[in-house]
Amino acid sequence: MLTRAVVIGICVVSSLGSLIEGSGKGRDKVSPPKLSIHTDRATYGLSDEINIEVRVTNKGQAPILVYGELRWGFGGGLVIHLADKDGKPVEPRYLDDDSIPPGGATDAKNLVRLYPGHFLGTSRKDKVADLLGQPGHFRIAVDYLSPVSAQLVGLEGLWSSEMGPVRSDTIEVVVTGR
Repeated sequence: MLTRAVVIGICVVSSLGSLIEGSGKGRDKVSPPKLSIHTDRATYGLSDEINIEVRVTNKGQAPILVYGELRWGFGGGLVIHLADKDGKPVEPRYLDDDSIPPGGATDAKNLVRLYPGHFLGTSRKDKVADLLGQPGHFRIAVDYLSPVSAQLVGLEGLWSSEMGPVRSDTIEVVVTGR
């Protein structure tokens, strides 16, 4: 009886080991997506609204999988970085705190296959006064960090949280006092 329990235990541990090992399968072959950002214009008044568009684009040669809903905040996949012209961080009035719904990170139905040249995007509107706070020259960049772990969803081609963040290029905007 003890031998049977030991054999079953070894099989379970072995199966879990190959599941976790298999979850990173193909990871080295996944090309990082390109993150791009765009605003609707380059100069804003303090009382204006700014529209920021973000795109996660597959620039590789093979399809990749990304989480299908882009949300703002560390738990949601998109993190905005704001700085003044000297690179000093700027804190917005409100912090982003979106996260994915419970169970969302483990359900493969929530993933989107991006073929080469395809993108997934979203946009956000903020009051300039709430986002940047004062007149001046500002830099905006965004990080994309997949909210999906390869250890939970072991699919080939997945851009997972273990692969780290992808940073967009930095764009510059000017805010006037009006």
